[in-house]
Amino acid sequence: MKKLLLFVLFALVLASGFHTETSSEPIQYPFDSITIVSAFKFDITFDADPAVDSFLHGFVTNGETATVYVGNLTFASGGASAGDSMILIVTNAVGTDVLKWIINSYSLQPDLTKQYEFSSHITVDPEIGIVKEPDSVWLMATLFEYSPSSFALKDNMGTTYPMVEDSLEIETDLDIVIAAYTEDGE
Repeated sequence: MKKLLLFVLFALVLASGFHTETSSEPIQYPFDSITIVSAFKFDITFDADPAVDSFLHGFVTNGETATVYVGNLTFASGGASAGDSMILIVTNAVGTDVLKWIINSYSLQPDLTKQYEFSSHITVDPEIGIVKEPDSVWLMATLFEYSPSSFALKDNMGTTYPMVEDSLEIETDLDIVIAAYTEDGE
C-alpha cells in the first residue's frame, strides 16, 4: 500500500512538472503581404440540408450550389519570400463566404488520393497576416484531390460533397493581395 501511495505521489509530482499553461490570446504571424498566386475552384451541390453541427448548416440548403475556392498563397516579409500555404474559401449561392481557413495538414492516401485539411482556428486577418486561435473550437474541412481534375469537400460531420462535373476552373498567374501589414498601420 505504501509503495502504491508513493508511486501515485511520484506520478503527480512528475505530471505537475510537465504542466504547460495555455494562452487564450491568438497567435499572430504578421507578414508584409499574403498573396494568392494561383487558384482553382469548383462547385458542389447539396442533395440534403447539412447536419445541424456542420459548419455549412444555416449557410446552404437542399438543392443549392456552393463554390469551393482553393488558393495557393505566398507570404512576403522584409521584401523576401517567407513561405507558402493554401487557403480554402467556401461561398454559398448568395455570395456569403461560409469559411476562409488556412491549411493545417496534408496527406497522401494509399489509393494516391491527396487529402488537405483546413482548420477553423487558422485564418487570415487582412490587417495582420495569419492568426491562430489555439483555444477556439477546431472544425476541419477536408479537400480530396482524386486526380488533377476531380475533387470533393468533406465537412466536419463527415459528409462528402463531390465536385459538380465540368465545374473546375483553374486560375494561374494571379497577384491578389489578401493581407498586408505595416508597423504604422498603413
